[in-house]
Amino acid sequence: EIYTLSLHDALPISATFKLHQRYPANRMKEATVKVAIVLNRLGNILSANVVRSSGDSAFDDAAIAMIHRSDPVPQPPAGLTDDQFSFSLDVNFTKPK
Repeated sequence: EIYTLSLHDALPISATFKLHQRYPANRMKEATVKVAIVLNRLGNILSANVVRSSGDSAFDDAAIAMIHRSDPVPQPPAGLTDDQFSFSLDVNFTKPK
């Protein structure tokens, strides 16, 4: 069984993802991609999948690439003893200025 991280527990991980986010080239719009992520106790990404597409594969691919560039992420809190953790995340892309 995979433990689902709370929003609070996932915040440091989400912040790490944001540092590795890249806006897709040749796009001039805003988009949101919902991704499902599974990681292990050490913060290694085991899987990342689009669960709600933006409707544009460039943004969907950029969201998954961001997750993989971030690997490994901060470890889940020590008080959580499961081997694997999951959570979903909305990846928001805003137009570059």
